[in-house]
Amino acid sequence: MLSEVFVTEMTAAPVMCMYCGTVTVMAEEHLYMFPLSPGAVLRCGTCEEALMVFVRHEGRLRVGLPGVRWLDVAAPSGAQP
Repeated sequence: MLSEVFVTEMTAAPVMCMYCGTVTVMAEEHLYMFPLSPGAVLRCGTCEEALMVFVRHEGRLRVGLPGVRWLDVAAPSGAQP
């Protein structure tokens, strides 16, 4: 789901939890997703609060970032400031 929303590879992107202040890369967080569910929840590996929520509905993907204080994403090559 991350690759559908973000242009760059996100598993190595640093993210800061708004609730506990922990900074880790996205790949170290806990993903909760069931095969037949309409979405997924990415939770902080330290405090288990929801960082990101993805929900599929009627051909759309809705993304919520309730627990992300900041997300450090590399700019695509050739991107202008």
